[in-house]
Amino acid sequence: TFLDNHVQTTLGGYYNDYQNLQQPITDPVTGGGGVTNVGKSKIQGVEASINAKFSDWAFDAALNYNKTSLGNVSLIAGYRLPGSLPGNTPQCVGTNTTGCFNYVPYITNLSGGENPFSPKVTLNAGVGYTIPAGSGSFMPRVNYTHVDKQYASLFQTDGYFLMRARNLLNANVSYENGPWHGDLYMTNITNQLYESAYSGNYVYYGSP
Repeated sequence: TFLDNHVQTTLGGYYNDYQNLQQPITDPVTGGGGVTNVGKSKIQGVEASINAKFSDWAFDAALNYNKTSLGNVSLIAGYRLPGSLPGNTPQCVGTNTTGCFNYVPYITNLSGGENPFSPKVTLNAGVGYTIPAGSGSFMPRVNYTHVDKQYASLFQTDGYFLMRARNLLNANVSYENGPWHGDLYMTNITNQLYESAYSGNYVYYGSP
C-alpha cells in the first residue's frame, strides 16, 4: 500500500506440476468412453492487481499471464469419427475386420499443447465515480475485460474447439441510500459474439 493507503497492489506467481493429469478419452479397445493419464503437465504464471481511490474516483485493474503445457499423450479425435459409427465399436486387430473400426488415422499427438480453458492473458480494468445525491449517492462505473483465445478440449490442431478472444465492455450505475441499494447495468455493450462454453458437439455463446 502507498500514497496514504489510497493505492493497494498485489503481485503473485504460481507453479503447478501435475503428474498423471486425467482426461476423458475415446477408448480404442472398446470404442466407448474412458479416462487416461496425460503424463506430467504444467500450469504456471503471474498475476497482478491494483486498486486506487482518490476522493470520489475509484480505479481497479488486474492482469494474469498463464502458461500451460500438456505431457506426452496421443488420443483419438472422437469429434472427427464418422457420425454413422455405432457406439462401443472396438478397434480392428490383425485380420479381424468384422464389426470393428480402424481408429489409427484419428489418433492425434497432443504433447506440449495447452490445457483446456487456459487463456494466456486475462485483463480487467474499471473506473467509477461517486456522485452525492441528497442522503444517498450514485456511482456510474465502466469495466473492460479481455480474455485471450483458449480451447475447450485437448484437441487444438484444427480450431474445432477454439474459443476466440473476447473484449467485453460493461457499465452500470448504482445507487445507495441507507439500507437501500439499486443497480442499472448493461453487459457486453458492443454486442460481441463469442463462445463461452462447449458441451459435446454443442457450443454455448456469451450473453448479448
